Amino acid sequence: MVARAVSFVKSCRADFGENGIGIIAGRIKIPHPNFHAGPLYGIICGMKKFLAPIFLLLLPILLACQSTETPATAPTATPTDVTVAQVSSPPPAPTATPTRHPTAAPSPTPTSTPLPAERFSLGRQFFRNGQFIAAQTQFDALTTAASADDRRLGLYWRGRAELSAGDAASAAGTFRQFTANYPADDLTRAAQFNLALALETAGTITETLAAYNAAILPDDPIAAYIFERKGNAALAAEAFPAAADAFIFALNHTADTGFQVSLREKLALAHLGQNNVDAALAQYNAILDVAQIPAYRAKIMRLIGEAYLKNDDPDAARKQFLATMETYPKTYDAYLALVATVNAGFAVDDFLRGYVDYYGGNAYQPAIEAFQRFLETSPAENVDTAHWLMGWSWRAVGDYDAASAEFDAVITDFPDSEFWAEANLQKARTLGWQGKLDDAIALYRSFAGNNSASPQADEALWKAALIEFQDDRFAAAADNFRALAETRPAGRFADDAWFRAGLAAFQADDLTAAEKNWSSLLTHYPASEFARAASFWQAKVLPALGETTQAETLLAQLAHQPLNYYGLRATDLLNGHGVSPTVPLDLSPPAPSEQVEAEIWLENWVGLSQTVSLSALDIQLKNDPAFARGEALLALGLRTEAAAAFEAAKSRWAGNPVALYQLSLAFRDRGLNRLSILAAQDLVRQSPATTPADVPKFIRRLVYPLYFQDLVTAQAAIQQIDPALVFALMRQESLFEPAANSGADARGLMQIIPSTGADIAERTGLAGYTAESLWLPYLNVQMGTWYIRQMLDFVGGNQFAALAAYNAGPGRVDRWLSASDDFDMFVALIPLDEPRTYIRRIYLNLSEYRDIYGVKE
Repeated sequence: MVARAVSFVKSCRADFGENGIGIIAGRIKIPHPNFHAGPLYGIICGMKKFLAPIFLLLLPILLACQSTETPATAPTATPTDVTVAQVSSPPPAPTATPTRHPTAAPSPTPTSTPLPAERFSLGRQFFRNGQFIAAQTQFDALTTAASADDRRLGLYWRGRAELSAGDAASAAGTFRQFTANYPADDLTRAAQFNLALALETAGTITETLAAYNAAILPDDPIAAYIFERKGNAALAAEAFPAAADAFIFALNHTADTGFQVSLREKLALAHLGQNNVDAALAQYNAILDVAQIPAYRAKIMRLIGEAYLKNDDPDAARKQFLATMETYPKTYDAYLALVATVNAGFAVDDFLRGYVDYYGGNAYQPAIEAFQRFLETSPAENVDTAHWLMGWSWRAVGDYDAASAEFDAVITDFPDSEFWAEANLQKARTLGWQGKLDDAIALYRSFAGNNSASPQADEALWKAALIEFQDDRFAAAADNFRALAETRPAGRFADDAWFRAGLAAFQADDLTAAEKNWSSLLTHYPASEFARAASFWQAKVLPALGETTQAETLLAQLAHQPLNYYGLRATDLLNGHGVSPTVPLDLSPPAPSEQVEAEIWLENWVGLSQTVSLSALDIQLKNDPAFARGEALLALGLRTEAAAAFEAAKSRWAGNPVALYQLSLAFRDRGLNRLSILAAQDLVRQSPATTPADVPKFIRRLVYPLYFQDLVTAQAAIQQIDPALVFALMRQESLFEPAANSGADARGLMQIIPSTGADIAERTGLAGYTAESLWLPYLNVQMGTWYIRQMLDFVGGNQFAALAAYNAGPGRVDRWLSASDDFDMFVALIPLDEPRTYIRRIYLNLSEYRDIYGVKE
């Protein structure tokens, strides 16, 4: 039995890079504080330069308790220069001996006659899960409780639940009642703000603006955000002067460049609504002075052109649209500028038109037609480019013969073109798409043989062998991959070719050749990204060759390397498991002693006194401007903006282990699951830990948490799925962020695409489904686990094939499964990087969940 001596630190990397949560219009460098030795804490680690990605673009969701539209680019928090000497604990309570106070949050246990505290806890749980009607029932019951405090909480949260459920009229009534009953309460400001949201939904603009005004405090650190909402409401109601005033106020109360850019764009719209084109142009030009991202600059340049059109200045508009297309032709806004140009009756050069159609708009048929018109004029320049892009366009619309003809034109007529070599490869690729595999292979190899010095020669030989491999010509593929590796050892495909030569020989049942190919890879390229995989596969075939001891040695070496997929697979094989086995889970909350153990570990690592409590949030963190801004925003229900502010705070303290620990706890307690995980990951990454066993279990729980446990366990039981699998998948998909949204518009905790959600709703008889329903955690988990069950049934219970199907679709997985019934070969044969990486990462997640929460025999 080999211990899991692998680096937990490395497992925290690259866990969240494939979901595309958001993109910001500009990046701001956040200054880092300096940390010095302090009298209370002793040694504090120096700050490492680190800039965490800012999480900004989350679509409006019911769970955010907002009924107004979230800006396309959410504002960032304003980082402020700070210099602190240390992270010090707040003054302890006057007790004889300093005491630790673990902060693990208890779970509510409802009874048949719930006490008020239980009702409140249950109502908040329903609210978090998106079950707003159920939450409303619990909160409404509190409004008649004996305790005045229970009544005020019940009334406020009933309004939040009504608003989130879409009942704006009832919510407005509840918030009016609250502000009348509690004019000076801690929740009055939040009630005023949510009253404004409810009134805005009802379309009563005068009352809406008054309610927003009532929610602003003197010297308010989040006044800019409230005035932005006020401006949004006025803009939607076409109350343009009021909108302009609100946006100007917001601009004057933030130093955040990204936020200012967003406000200026809206202010320009307010000016245009008043036919003040010059003022709008001034705002657009101010944006161009600071905006850096090409796609965003293209948008603003296009909007300037449209403003000129509105101002009856067609010549200036035409020049602006042309400048947009010429400067940023590959952007979508260049395509929109082209559309505006054509609609306005302006002439457009056909080459530029085709180029923008192709790159900016993915408008392939119009691109073909524009390039054809261009070529009819017998131009002297850009002819090869036109043929090249026509080839891609024809292929995109499914006319492979026409695509091949265009690539042929480049190959035949333009031997000096920058596209010539690639045109050969693309023609061969097109032949492959047509099913003309032998023709494609012949063209690849002919090109490589006649152009051996070309940078594309290696790629051509590799692709020819890959076609053979994917067409089950394993013996030929093994020979040709090996030949590529041997004859072009300095090429960029050499190590890959050795690895695939081994896989091909394995599939051809030539285990001796397979082992030799992997051995050659390890000999010649020991630092290759394929080295671990080659070592693992060697270990798999050596027992069949009579080398069991050597195989066990290789597996043991892999198992003791930093945590990675092949190290875990090696551990599984050493332990006699085909794949990571299902184990019963202990999902009870951590014992207080676990947190104490974790804090002692942290104190010993950093060199702190053990007479202080690390559980409570440090006063310097509370007073951090970004953190304080996040707290204020979260109190109003502005979760998106709050997350951005908290992200900025986390970035500022990224090099301080104590701060990261406390932030992870604080984010957890505030329902900011993603940020809590990321802070804990950063903590572990900086720690001296080299194995999971070196990291206290309490902190491992923060990295691999059980958020939405009630939903997961219930639905896993209904669908008869291992709950650890659901947790592992959810962590990979969204880091437990209900508002996660991918570039493909996959939504929510389990990243369900709206069209897939509609199909699930139809097949399960779910009434009232809309794409917005996917933001509701309870429904997202219900639909996601149902879909996993279908995928499990489709692939005969193979968990990892089901995960691949969840990610890439069942049709593809059916083809991949037919290639091999060996789990490792199934993963290796997946031709797409994303699902292959996806499975490996979930395997890591699943292993950690089973190790942390599994019931030990």
